[in-house]
Amino acid sequence: MTLKKTATLIAAAAAAALALAGCASAGGADETAESESAASSEQAVERTAAVSTICTTEGGAEFTIIDFETSWNFSSPGDSIADCSSEVLTDGTLTEEQAAAAEALGQPDDIEAVAPLYAVCAHPEFGGIDPAAASDEETAELQAAVQLCPEHPLAAEVEAR
Repeated sequence: MTLKKTATLIAAAAAAALALAGCASAGGADETAESESAASSEQAVERTAAVSTICTTEGGAEFTIIDFETSWNFSSPGDSIADCSSEVLTDGTLTEEQAAAAEALGQPDDIEAVAPLYAVCAHPEFGGIDPAAASDEETAELQAAVQLCPEHPLAAEVEAR
């Protein structure tokens, strides 16, 4: 083989090797991009619907409800919870309890319909609604509220209706 043919073969082999290496790295880049995309998809967290509830005492103090038990057990000499209100902070997927409450209200997947029930639940006396004397409409509201707060001190009275 002549020197010219040997140089041509080496150049062709080098070009082929480079082409193959380029294919492998391009495929690797696609695989890396795919795995990065999958990782970012896994990192995307589904937002849960969130509601904020604020209660006011008869003495005028306001506090945000962190959990219902705190408001049910609220104790201050000469003071008690007078009123509670709630508002939707974030829209998103409803929790099981929120979905059950929305369903009980006849408004599936509607966090706006469920939000006022948080205020009812936060109040130790269901916002002043007496389960024994409640109208049919109030009873339906209390039954939906109990979906959110099944441990409410008056839940058994609602369930008995």
